Amino acid sequence: MSDYYEDTHPSMLRLLGIIIAEASGKPVTICGELAGREEVIPTLLELGFRALSVSPPLILTTKELIRSIDSRSSRGQR
Repeated sequence: MSDYYEDTHPSMLRLLGIIIAEASGKPVTICGELAGREEVIPTLLELGFRALSVSPPLILTTKELIRSIDSRSSRGQR
């Protein structure tokens, strides 16, 4: 089955969006490899995730990426 698993499949991302929507303001954290993948972090932020749990070696690069996204967003860029 692992050949068919794709963690960024649109249906998986839709499910994550539903989880955030149904959380009714409660904090939801995503953890594991998906939370630390640089190419997926912008999508997770767009879905509404505000807490990502990543392994210690990824903390600095993850913070830098999020700050760069936040800074672009605050200037109206994407």
